[in-house]
Amino acid sequence: MALFGNYKYKDKPDLLPDGPEKNGFVIFWEIIGRKFGKLIIVNLIYFALTFPMMIVPFLNVSAYYNMNTAATPEAVVDIFPGASLLIAPMTAIPPTVSAVMLIVSVILYGPATMGLTYILRNFAQQKHAWISDFFSRAWSNFRQGLCFGLLDVLVFVSLANGILGNLPGAGNSVAIMRALCIVALVIYWLMRHYFYTMAVTIDLSVIQIIRNSLMFVLLGFWRNLVAVAVSLGLFFFVFLAVPLITVFAWPLIFYSFTGFAVVFVCYPIIDKYIVSRVNGENKEAE
Repeated sequence: MALFGNYKYKDKPDLLPDGPEKNGFVIFWEIIGRKFGKLIIVNLIYFALTFPMMIVPFLNVSAYYNMNTAATPEAVVDIFPGASLLIAPMTAIPPTVSAVMLIVSVILYGPATMGLTYILRNFAQQKHAWISDFFSRAWSNFRQGLCFGLLDVLVFVSLANGILGNLPGAGNSVAIMRALCIVALVIYWLMRHYFYTMAVTIDLSVIQIIRNSLMFVLLGFWRNLVAVAVSLGLFFFVFLAVPLITVFAWPLIFYSFTGFAVVFVCYPIIDKYIVSRVNGENKEAE
């Protein structure tokens, strides 16, 4: 896999074109080190824009956990204590204002993810990206970003309700429905590894991106497993380890680090099956 394969530095004038190859794992951490400051900045921007909507899953999961496990009020458990420290100030905001913030956050979530993904993709390719590219790409990809953002919300809310909610029926039928929802959620999560990266890389329609992403679930199966493992590992470390880690890591590095890892691992699939073929066709046409 490319993550552990050999890489050559790109666009580095201080290195010879035929310079030594380096292991992809080493390159990954070298890029993190070089771009660490920018990763923090773009994470702060993304966190500020999406925080009102991102707190909803934490609140719902905590409520579901306590509803199904706590026998008495004294037994209520805060399974995301660090997140709760950041969420607490939101309780002082009037409900009307909170609702407006939530709606705005849902609208900006997709375009903001486009801007973040563009910067992370450039970093993964060892190309330059300005912080301002976050906003310019969010704007230029606003319609597709809005579409994928709303699709994310719709799919995740619907499937989460199917997994955790009260479904009609009983016995095996409910178990089968929950299992199907889990399978659909996993497949959609794997498809998301490619949605935004494809959108900021090549001119494709929303339907084409979704269709290609579905194929990449299988074509990039092992890469997808690596991306899932990294994402889950970071989530557990940031949100379930030590509250103090959550307080700092969530606003400062969680989104950019996780996103960069996913793009770094999964972009070669897009490059192999789409970008390289398009470039080859353009060269033949010339």
